[in-house]
Amino acid sequence: MIFPQTPSTPADNQDSPQRSPMDGQENPRQLKPLPLEYFDSEVVLKAHLSRMDEPTGPIDIELHKARAQVLKVRIRDVEQLRASMPYRSYDVDKEIATLRYRRKILLWVTFPIDELPVEILSNVFRYVVWSSEGADQATRHRLYLTWVSRHWREVSIDDKTLWNSVWFRDKAPWTRSLAFLDRAGTAPLDLRINERERRPTDKRAPTKITPYQIQFLLDRVLRKVDQIRILVIVLDTWQSTLVALHKFSQCGLPVSMERFELHRTGKPFFWVAPSVPFRDIITPVVLCRETLPKLKWLCLNGISVDWYRLPLTNLTTIDIRRIVPVEAPDSNRWVEMLKASPNLFKLALDAAWPQPVDDMAAVQRVELPHLRDFLLGDMNLTCAMFVLAHMHAPRVMNLALMNLGREDFGPLFQAITGHFTQIKLLSIYTVEIARTAVNRRIMVKWMESMPHLRMLKIAQAQTHLLKMFLENPHDYRDPDEMDCNPTAPDGLPPPRPVLCPKLDYLLFLSQDNDSVVALVEGRYAIGAPFSKLYIPQPHLPQVPEEIRRRLRMAVGEMLVTVNLALTPPEEEIHAEMAASVEVTENSY
Repeated sequence: MIFPQTPSTPADNQDSPQRSPMDGQENPRQLKPLPLEYFDSEVVLKAHLSRMDEPTGPIDIELHKARAQVLKVRIRDVEQLRASMPYRSYDVDKEIATLRYRRKILLWVTFPIDELPVEILSNVFRYVVWSSEGADQATRHRLYLTWVSRHWREVSIDDKTLWNSVWFRDKAPWTRSLAFLDRAGTAPLDLRINERERRPTDKRAPTKITPYQIQFLLDRVLRKVDQIRILVIVLDTWQSTLVALHKFSQCGLPVSMERFELHRTGKPFFWVAPSVPFRDIITPVVLCRETLPKLKWLCLNGISVDWYRLPLTNLTTIDIRRIVPVEAPDSNRWVEMLKASPNLFKLALDAAWPQPVDDMAAVQRVELPHLRDFLLGDMNLTCAMFVLAHMHAPRVMNLALMNLGREDFGPLFQAITGHFTQIKLLSIYTVEIARTAVNRRIMVKWMESMPHLRMLKIAQAQTHLLKMFLENPHDYRDPDEMDCNPTAPDGLPPPRPVLCPKLDYLLFLSQDNDSVVALVEGRYAIGAPFSKLYIPQPHLPQVPEEIRRRLRMAVGEMLVTVNLALTPPEEEIHAEMAASVEVTENSY
């Protein structure tokens, strides 16, 4: 039996096999997998099953059990031999792994799964579907379950919860997805229309949904509006988006809805008042004419609604993107929306802000004690300062600043210094800071106010901004901020203070390689190295081997991430964010 190399994420694996420092020979660990470590791996199992022939007749259960018993005895004998050997043998380990694997396959084949009670078999099927990696795989798994046998088909179709999550990714008229919708019966529904991630291998853009197609689809979907728990709609044109808005505003009461997202991804960038052939639909549209009693998550991207007739209370997530200023809520309405959601957990404003007022001092500030996740992006300095003037959120733990350019944003960092002291995850994507002594002092003070920062994510960040993470905060302190005791108890000088002393993880993409090397080597030189460096897989080819070598020398470990999936440190921080509030964010 062949044991294939298990894929791993370290970027080192992109290189040629390393040499053993002991004898200069090739290290076997770099060339061969260790069989006893990998015999039970999912990769090995999939490779084996893909080569197995489909059973063509009844299986002799007793014969298979006898073979499994023989293998068990053989495994015991070889393990005894292994224990008596003075050294570790790769060939013996491979023999044990092969025997164990053959026995495992036999036990799987003889397992009487069809004799399980229906409720237990249904639970098994649910685990299969819910453990799928992505929407496409979940769809395939559900179809596979109905193809095995008549019994499995009946059990699968009778379990309504297997079908209540529907991704409308098939072509119009969505026959397969609508069949899933029918099979869901009266179960709560999680529906995602045209939500997909564009893969680098995709040769052409997905087909755009026309206004008449979305009208047809929503006529079918909204018949079950009282069952819908999640509704995510992604459309390209404003015509289709307007039809979707109108259909939703005219439907019945969505008493079960907890999450609503409507995205317009195409041009123009901002929402433009429509004209013919949709004269009968006026704007701004009322999103819903009834109260949404369970709604917790609202995302509006590239569209505008009637903010003054928006019955929103107790939201945990507000995500608003690409709203033309004249269509945005005014300052008073924005304050009302924030006050109506005291448990707000996540606030994302990307090219969206309240309508400015002349007197900034008249702006009312809202307390947001539960806000943990805050994104601010794609706006000018005045608008960014205006957004911050409306809120006081001292316990933000994840801060993302994106596309803040075309002017000096130094005053923004001065404004937030001391306000977000609990930050553990910081993202800086394309933020412009003028290279001045004043800004250097502002940035050092800001970084010093984030002692809990553990992970930094950067993209197209300025080199001089990154180098500020290497500054000595002592050089920027006022006389009254100096340490009272400049020496350690043993009489030796104290260690050099560093900014963000808990900063352990770095992720970069679309970033100048030299600036990353300067940051990584600089943190290493001041005694505060990164323990892990993450590089997204699509960006890896842009990092030359010499750059990788220098990075590996200055970090504990260099890893490659898959697309935009959360890294383990991010998952840990998000778990801490959710655990730190009484209201936990639901992310379906």
